[in-house]
Amino acid sequence: MKIKNTFVIAIASLLIISCKDEEKQQQVSKNVAVFDVEKDNALMLHSSYPDESVKWDKLIASFNNQGGISNSSFIINFKAENFLNKHVIDSAFVVLTPYPEESYGNNTLKVSILDGVFRSNFNWNDKPTINDKVFTLFRKIEMSEEKKIKIDVTNLAKFYSSQYGFNLPLIFSLQNENLTEQTFASFYSNTVDVKEVHPKLEVYYKD
Repeated sequence: MKIKNTFVIAIASLLIISCKDEEKQQQVSKNVAVFDVEKDNALMLHSSYPDESVKWDKLIASFNNQGGISNSSFIINFKAENFLNKHVIDSAFVVLTPYPEESYGNNTLKVSILDGVFRSNFNWNDKPTINDKVFTLFRKIEMSEEKKIKIDVTNLAKFYSSQYGFNLPLIFSLQNENLTEQTFASFYSNTVDVKEVHPKLEVYYKD
């Protein structure tokens, strides 16, 4: 009888914990802010167009030492407008949609923050200064047009809001991991007509 009672108590405890976890998750989910990318706030730094701020319907990070494709990185400036330093941030994610059939190689995607204010006229020959002390890495595996990827940028959002405050300008590049492999990661930009594939910033926060 004692074993049975203990079992019942254990099950009840698990149910209480489960309900609390679910309630907590629902509470966190209610406090989410989603930021889209405004016009002229996403661009590529492209070695084939060294003096241009490249604004296509795709954002490309590429690394190559063999010829064939150019090197490039891209910048997205999320206009959070002081939101990040007015709330306690639980987590933050950049949501990107891979461009169809235009990603290959397995080099890691590195996301860093700009050390200063975003400008819409950055280019390959006029790159922004990057704060390389804080960054996040994302291993791009099995990316396809059927699914989005979410990159955890919580550390970047918290650091930037404490140091700078206003928006969140991020630069995406590929790490130099394999000198014999062409590496290419391509995502939809904010210039395409389908808003669902635009880059987004999701911020989960406390009031």
